[in-house]
Amino acid sequence: MTSPDKTNLTNRHLRIPAAVIVSRRKVDNPWMEDEWRASGLILDPPPRIHAKKRVQTAETTEYFAECDPVDLFAQDVEGYEVNIESDAPSVWVISDADDDDPDNPLPLRVHLVTISAYEAQEYLDPGELQIDVLPMPEELLALAAAFCAAQPRPEPFKKRKRDKLDTMEYRFGKEPLAVLRQRMKEGGGHGQG
Repeated sequence: MTSPDKTNLTNRHLRIPAAVIVSRRKVDNPWMEDEWRASGLILDPPPRIHAKKRVQTAETTEYFAECDPVDLFAQDVEGYEVNIESDAPSVWVISDADDDDPDNPLPLRVHLVTISAYEAQEYLDPGELQIDVLPMPEELLALAAAFCAAQPRPEPFKKRKRDKLDTMEYRFGKEPLAVLRQRMKEGGGHGQG
């Protein structure tokens, strides 16, 4: 894949075409014959690649599965950076079983491919969706890092300092409580007002 030019990187949205490699592995289980998992990611796939066989061994067969592009958005840069700066930058593939669609020759449908640690966290709760964590390809890592670096940074938060309160100021015709207490301690009588 050719790297997008700098004008694309400074846009607030970058789409990176991708396809998922899914593996079918035979399992010794009375309730299912095969286990399907995402096992890799390729960038800039050729057209009409869906369900084409990639590799076959005695234990595993790999296929290509088309998916939506990997989308990078400027407002999600923090989630990408958390992932990129980790010890093992990852890609999360969110999918589920797709036995009901006769047009899909693979029994797995890819819903989302993301590199945002925050977006992935939303899907990590147990449920019907399958989440596969893959190592991020070097080319995608370089594109994501360049995209993040090209985005403008928000102004750092500056805490506003409070105005000093003049404790001696009288409000609503009453003297401050601290002054009243001090005067009463000194035996000065009743409060004003």
